[in-house]
Amino acid sequence: MIRILPAGLLPSDTRIEFFNDPTDQEKSYFITKGVAARVKDAAENIKNIIRKDIAKHAVKAEALVYLGYETDNEQLEKYTSCCSGAFDGKADVVNGEFLHNEWWPCPKRGGECPVEGRLCDALVVGPNGDYLTASEIKVFTLAARGLQNKEIAYTLGISEETVKVHLKHIYAKSGVMNKSELILLAFKKNLI
Repeated sequence: MIRILPAGLLPSDTRIEFFNDPTDQEKSYFITKGVAARVKDAAENIKNIIRKDIAKHAVKAEALVYLGYETDNEQLEKYTSCCSGAFDGKADVVNGEFLHNEWWPCPKRGGECPVEGRLCDALVVGPNGDYLTASEIKVFTLAARGLQNKEIAYTLGISEETVKVHLKHIYAKSGVMNKSELILLAFKKNLI
C-alpha cells in the first residue's frame, strides 16, 4: 500500500499545510520544507501568500476586522486558523497559491462565533455545493461515530424524530447511500 506523506513534511516539499493549535485557536502554524513554525514567524513570502488570499475574499477580510484583529500578524494567524485549521495532511498552498479553504470542527461553530460562515467555510458535502447546518453537523458527527438515533437524540437533547429529519437531509445533501458511505464522508471531512 502506498501512503502519501503529509504536505510540507520533507525538506524538498515546498507545499504548505496550515493548522491551528487545538488548545489555543489564536495560534496558527504551518509546515513546509520539513519545518513547522508559527504563522506570525513565517518568512515574508509565506505571509504574502496569505495576504494575497485575504485580499481575494472581502467578506473574510471584513470579518477579521469585525472580530478586532487589527495587526498584520493577528489577521494572518486568525485567517489561517479559521480557513485552514485542520492538520489533514493535504496541502493548503501549492506553487504559491491557496488551493482551497477547508472546513474543520471549530468548537465555536453552532452560534458561538459571530462571523461563522463568513470567515470560515461551511461544511460542503454535495457535488452541487450543498452544505450542512450546525445541527446537521452535530448529528452527522455522532452518527458517523456509530451512535444510534436514540443515543444521538439523548446526547443532543432533541427528539428521535428530529434526528431522523436531520439524517434525511444529510443523506440528500451529500448523496451518500448508506452508513458506510456516511462514515467515509465524515472521515474525509475531518469529523471523525
